[in-house]
Amino acid sequence: MFALQEILALKNRFYRLSASFLPWIGGVLMALAALSAANTWWTFKSWPRAEAVVTETSASQDAMGNVTYATHLRFRLPSGQLVTFTDPVTSTDPDDPDLPTAATVPVAYPSGLPGSARIASIGRLYRLAIVLGILGIAFFDVGLISRLRLKKSQAGLSPKRVKPPMV
Repeated sequence: MFALQEILALKNRFYRLSASFLPWIGGVLMALAALSAANTWWTFKSWPRAEAVVTETSASQDAMGNVTYATHLRFRLPSGQLVTFTDPVTSTDPDDPDLPTAATVPVAYPSGLPGSARIASIGRLYRLAIVLGILGIAFFDVGLISRLRLKKSQAGLSPKRVKPPMV
């Protein structure tokens, strides 16, 4: 009987802690996601766009023996100059299904530095905002559920007032 009471007390303590902190943490994460998305949009909205062709995927090995694969792309500027760049997002999968060789992908590049181009897909540009938003929603929801369960358990523990019968 004592162990059951301890378990219930721990459960209520968890609900109290998660109900007080997690919704706030989730809200902050969702706000950071919105700021990150706005910053990404503001940064890349003025960059010129082009269509690039994936030329190859090269492998490189770091000092610890981990192999990473980088995608090399090529696109043509409006002036006719050919620009080749390496995507800064690397992969550990040699057969990255998103970018097969000879695929055409949209890229955005700063006006003065076309070699600093980035693949302009939503998943690549807004990855941080998407991850922060998902984490924020998860934390907020767990905190909200904890708050509802805490209220429910406190309602069940409070003594019920019974009206005396009318005589």
